[in-house]
Amino acid sequence: MTPMADQHIRVLLVEDDRVFADLLTKQFSTRGTEIVHCGTGKEALHVLERDGAFDVMLLDISLPDIDGLEILSRIAGIPTLAKIPVIIISNFAVEKDIEWVQKMGVKQVIKKISVMPGEIVDAALRVCQEGRQGHS
Repeated sequence: MTPMADQHIRVLLVEDDRVFADLLTKQFSTRGTEIVHCGTGKEALHVLERDGAFDVMLLDISLPDIDGLEILSRIAGIPTLAKIPVIIISNFAVEKDIEWVQKMGVKQVIKKISVMPGEIVDAALRVCQEGRQGHS
């Protein structure tokens, strides 16, 4: 999948595993996508408060401070942030969490160890494309 022609895509990656984050950052960059990486939940909330103009958020559940589920809860009440499509990327999503995040409107839950980084990038770009088609 190639980036959408003439459309700037911004991705917020909330991931504490630096090696995995670097892999995804490289994958997105080679496709002309801007990626902002946050290693903690607090940092992600700060970035979202300051600049919530993202086309998609890739969110890990297991973070060193505020977990991804708490981040979802906090942004759900803020209309400009609640509209950002979210893909959960985690190895620790349990069934009750998956059910809850789906009710919260999460687009997809991806188990990191079961896919290649390029597949996560493809999923994120697909969600962006679907969102833009829905707004045209």
